[in-house]
Amino acid sequence: MRNALIRMLLAASLVAAATTTSAVAPPAATAASGVKVVIIVGPVGGLTDNYRARGNRVAAAANAAGATVVKVYSPRATWANVLDAVRGANIIVYFGHGNGFPNRYTSTELRDRTNGWGLNRTTNNGDKDDWTRTLVYCGEKALLGRIGGSDGAAQRKFCRGGPIRPAAGFVMIYGQAHYAPGFGERYQRSDPRSTLRQARQRVRNYSYPVLKLGASAYFATAYGDAHNLVSRLLNHPGQSYGWAFKQGRGYRASALRTSAHPDVSARIWVQKTVIDGFHFGEADYWYAFAGHPSRTPGGAAGL
Repeated sequence: MRNALIRMLLAASLVAAATTTSAVAPPAATAASGVKVVIIVGPVGGLTDNYRARGNRVAAAANAAGATVVKVYSPRATWANVLDAVRGANIIVYFGHGNGFPNRYTSTELRDRTNGWGLNRTTNNGDKDDWTRTLVYCGEKALLGRIGGSDGAAQRKFCRGGPIRPAAGFVMIYGQAHYAPGFGERYQRSDPRSTLRQARQRVRNYSYPVLKLGASAYFATAYGDAHNLVSRLLNHPGQSYGWAFKQGRGYRASALRTSAHPDVSARIWVQKTVIDGFHFGEADYWYAFAGHPSRTPGGAAGL
């Protein structure tokens, strides 16, 4: 598939190759010239400063590659502001609360509020993340522009006006968001561990709206290395998405489990590994990919 991200990265690569014999080589910062990276930080209470710092690391990596960076950080990360920011985006990186399915709260997948972004209802409440008053989950139906009369009151009020309109073939990255890479909520050691089936289902659900909208790849990581992933994508457009995933901090070849995506033409990759200090030091599903692993930001397609 030839899309905006592919064209821009491939063109930059060709320019660099064509000028290697000239007297002055182009600066490395032009590697991703013309690529738009949007970083969203939703309200997460006392953790918001930490997430803003993570967002700033992504911004620094994208700037170093020559990309244009747009930040939409709490308390200004309202749906309206985010919707405007992601227009034409080649890479979207989200830090914030995740809300996926299956979860511990309901046996029904509520697509108006799951598989999307936890955002500020207004710009007046700082980083407060009370989901009943200050935070709103703009879910799959918001991203797809399908919020309707049967959906939640908060979603109807604060999440209408979609769909999101990033560039064709955009990449979606979730950092530190519950459910997005497969893990759930475990606050006590006695809480049930995620199963492989649950993890696959969560990644299937979370990746569906962006892949449906034309994303070429979906990544989700809890390893705190989203900035490194963005750097790999921007600086190595000839390497595959699978390669970019396998360079990740948490990748374990022996733990990787792959399957077909039931809803779109894509693959799902999940893996069960350990992050020290997370979930009592027990393994969980912290890292995932969905899309075509052999495709590259710079061109070729195929499974």
